Amino acid sequence: MLNTVAIFSLEVTPRLTYTLNEMFNRRLGLQYVVYTNQQEWENAPNPKINYSHRAIETGVTITPNRLLFETGIDTSRKPLVNKDDFWKWTIHFEQENFDPIAGVFYLLSRYEEYQNTKRDEHGRFSAADSLAQQHGFLAFPLVEHWCDRLGELLKEQEPQLQIQPRTYKVYNTIDIDFAYLYKGLPIWRWTGKLIKSLVSLKWHKTIEQVLVTCGFSKDPYDTYEVISRETNVKPHYFLLMANYGSVDYNINPQSNAMQKLLQKLNSHALEIGIHPSYRSNSQINLLEEEKKQLEHLIGRPVNLARQHFLKLALPTTYHQYTQQKITKDFSFGYADAIGFRASTCMSFNFYDLTIEMPQPLEIYTTNVMDVTLKHYLQLSPDEALKLSKNLTQVIKQYGGNFVCLWHNNSLNEADIWKNWKQVYLQLINQPND
Repeated sequence: MLNTVAIFSLEVTPRLTYTLNEMFNRRLGLQYVVYTNQQEWENAPNPKINYSHRAIETGVTITPNRLLFETGIDTSRKPLVNKDDFWKWTIHFEQENFDPIAGVFYLLSRYEEYQNTKRDEHGRFSAADSLAQQHGFLAFPLVEHWCDRLGELLKEQEPQLQIQPRTYKVYNTIDIDFAYLYKGLPIWRWTGKLIKSLVSLKWHKTIEQVLVTCGFSKDPYDTYEVISRETNVKPHYFLLMANYGSVDYNINPQSNAMQKLLQKLNSHALEIGIHPSYRSNSQINLLEEEKKQLEHLIGRPVNLARQHFLKLALPTTYHQYTQQKITKDFSFGYADAIGFRASTCMSFNFYDLTIEMPQPLEIYTTNVMDVTLKHYLQLSPDEALKLSKNLTQVIKQYGGNFVCLWHNNSLNEADIWKNWKQVYLQLINQPND
């Protein structure tokens, strides 16, 4: 089986190796060999890529720009985005031609997030400030498209080349910020919630709280049976293990209610990850404490995480992850839009621009979040379902991952979340074809 590409480059850098691994190994299912000697490269079998400024008639020619052969972040180099019939969109810099290999590195390394230091009130890079949103490709996996186009050019040169097809996969991910509305609350929080309902004359809430506490009714946020029994995809759960704080509201991790819940979740979850507290971003020791606490309660190592509020700061958050041996991150999405933050519908390895090396951390882009659909985009359930299904059709076309983020409390079918459970179920359970 022919599955190796010969690449000629005058220099081999960590940036180039990282990008070729992502493009050829992970997305096209191909092997590659980089030659720095032109004669050896010309003697290699097809297909070939000439990734140099030399005028050579052999192979597919890609004129490299400087990005893969320099280090650090150049904030003065502003990217230019153009429409193109073959590549869809091209990204390049002034006085340089479009280079799809460097373009993939620019997108996956999130170079633009180091160039653009604007952040929202939670310290997050917003979709509104991204090239993808501004130029209309946020809902399009540009990285996979470029890889596939390059694969087409290689097959023209060598028709026997065997490009590996990619497979669509659904990730059913649940953030547990509030395990229960009433169960497991300390007496002072339970009393405060009851007084608030009484003062605001919300009698149904008062009755509900009493009935749940007495065991006559199910807690409204106890939607775990829906997740485990009504979906075709085993869930990934992300647990907030923080002590009570200004934006960290979960019940005490040491409470009997939380410990019983974790035993239940452990029996049907695909994986359980940590949902680092909001405060852990500024108090570094908290991530270690919260992770150890979760590992103790579930009796196994925890190696995946998703930030509370999607509060992700590059590269600081990922430095904390690697220190704590977290190898998978699901924080990589936008709170204010759905789509592909790194313009890829597949997972990818984190490349640390501060040390110019890839790290043992795999990033999964969160494509759709319940809060984004309802609160940020202010969509109705029907509108949200239609928009999200359009996105999944694109992911299916390119054989990528659909990562859906929902919260257990968003499935309670009461108050503001009425009719949203069906949006979740239809997205998770839709067929793969």
